[in-house]
Amino acid sequence: MNNNLRFHHVAVKFKDIKKAVDFFKTLGFEIVSEFKTQKGKSVFCLKKNGFIIEAFETFNEVEHGGAMKHLAFSVHNIRSAVKELKELGIRFTEEITRAEDNDGKVFYFAYFIGPENIKFELHHEGEEGGV
Repeated sequence: MNNNLRFHHVAVKFKDIKKAVDFFKTLGFEIVSEFKTQKGKSVFCLKKNGFIIEAFETFNEVEHGGAMKHLAFSVHNIRSAVKELKELGIRFTEEITRAEDNDGKVFYFAYFIGPENIKFELHHEGEEGGV
């Protein structure tokens, strides 16, 4: 694998597409494109700081895929990010937690719930800007 492989987007399925789009707009995302699938379902591409989320309307039928565990956002200062989101009414299910990987690299994370009970993570690497 070479260095040309970079993250492009995450596709997520939602039953209530309006609620999902409103949620991402609350987080500062902007709609960069919108279209309908061949089955007439709405798709919105939302972007913030180069990060793209492709939100698909699903209706009620079962579709292929599987469950997504969580979607992570990198932040410079996790404490201020959590405070700001709480002020916007976002509910956190796990408060800021400090952890280390096997190489001793320190990181912090906190989890919150979005539309359709999808789990989101705020992630900060290193001590500076952490707790």
